[in-house]
Amino acid sequence: MGTAAVTLVGTLLGVLVGFAGNFLIQRQLKSWQREQWILDSKKAEWKELIGMLCRSARSMLKDFPFAAYEIEPSDKRMTEMLNLWVDEDSEAEKTIQDRIFIADRVQKEDILNRWRKVVSERDVNRFEKGWNELHAALVKAALDDLKI
Repeated sequence: MGTAAVTLVGTLLGVLVGFAGNFLIQRQLKSWQREQWILDSKKAEWKELIGMLCRSARSMLKDFPFAAYEIEPSDKRMTEMLNLWVDEDSEAEKTIQDRIFIADRVQKEDILNRWRKVVSERDVNRFEKGWNELHAALVKAALDDLKI
């Protein structure tokens, strides 16, 4: 083989090695970008879920039926409180159920049933205790799921 042939073969090998290396780097980068996208999506879903449940629980505690009343509230006020309760519970359940990226973890932690148990509580102290336990479990699950 002549010098020109060796140079040509060397150049072709260099191009092939460069192409293969570039291909592997691009593939690795796409894989990393996908993992990052999934992680960011999970983080957003956990933040939305925890935020919604916090807002609902605070709102429910603020107008907890009978909690702040030494006497029975009026029928109109009781209706307002119960409507608020139903609205907050409905929004919270919808948020629990419409998760995509964290759905498996939410199901594993039984968040919907745990929320329903808290909401069914008719004693303000037990409601608050149940909510605090659920909130702690949510934060722990989120941190674990996000590997923080």
